[in-house]
Amino acid sequence: MGDTAVFKYGAFLSYSHRDKGWARWSHRRLEGYRVDRDLIGRQTALGPVPKGLRPIFRDRDDFSAGPSLTDQTLAALAASQFLIVLCSREAARSRYVNEEIRQFKASGGSQRVIPVIVGEWFEGPVSTCFPPALGLNVAQNGPFTDEWQEPIAADARVGGDGKRLAEQKVIAALLGLPLDEVIRRAERARKKLSLIRNSIIAALLLLTLASVGGFT
Repeated sequence: MGDTAVFKYGAFLSYSHRDKGWARWSHRRLEGYRVDRDLIGRQTALGPVPKGLRPIFRDRDDFSAGPSLTDQTLAALAASQFLIVLCSREAARSRYVNEEIRQFKASGGSQRVIPVIVGEWFEGPVSTCFPPALGLNVAQNGPFTDEWQEPIAADARVGGDGKRLAEQKVIAALLGLPLDEVIRRAERARKKLSLIRNSIIAALLLLTLASVGGFT
């Protein structure tokens, strides 16, 4: 899936306006992700690992009531390496989300779509979260074919992968890295941060004890 094209955005975030909270969380987490120094420049199937994932394009907060996508949206889609689709029952009914998927696939991005299931846990087929264009093949000139294939998606819901693992799956896809390496590095960073935090707490405790001792 190598791609030598230069993109303005690492990804385009597609979502229903009812999932704005999830969109803000996803946008903040991805743009704030820090790539380890030793990873930067490593060659992958996507090309060299970048210094970070930003910018991630998050579409309008006040969704247009117009019948079609805006020129800004179309331009951003064309300038994005990946399309991250926040899938929910609301997104499955959104004509804007569906059209963003269709446009991105029609321009040759079918292999660069990353679905993420969000929202509350519910009983029933998970396919109800997927906009139609997500599981349908799209010909190069835009129209759907009749071939349906249920997408493989990260599931950020409680009861699914959960937020942390879903986030790591998206990061692995965006960087072209194995998921287990992203998980391993995240765990190492967590332990390092915990060690630093504990060291600070211990130092503050010693200072407090020394201060108390000085008054006795």
